[in-house]
Amino acid sequence: MPLTLPSHAKINLFLEILGKREDGFHAVRTLMLPISLADTLTIEDLPSPCIEIECSDSTLPTDGGNLIRRAAELLQQRHAPTRGARIHVQKNIPIGAGLGGGSTNGSTTLRGLNQLWNLNLPDDA
Repeated sequence: MPLTLPSHAKINLFLEILGKREDGFHAVRTLMLPISLADTLTIEDLPSPCIEIECSDSTLPTDGGNLIRRAAELLQQRHAPTRGARIHVQKNIPIGAGLGGGSTNGSTTLRGLNQLWNLNLPDDA
């Protein structure tokens, strides 16, 4: 049975850049809050170990640069190598608007697959 979850946009109330880290990224201090605008992810189990992504917005890439795909494949590799999923994204958060649509879709994918695949992983995993 498919699982349908909201994936809420978020706004950044402040952002302070603390300095550059050794890995080349910046250390930051920020406060983000979810807002009511949300994409909807519908996730269903597949009998084969493939990850399929469909999106209502054809401009959204679904290849290896997509955070939904990256999150799903990483979880699959580490915890469920024989499981697969089809993930449909109903896009409501504008792509590239700075509202965190990609990152919230990735985290919603992890929560949804954890539930669908009965992995019972804690949130901090």
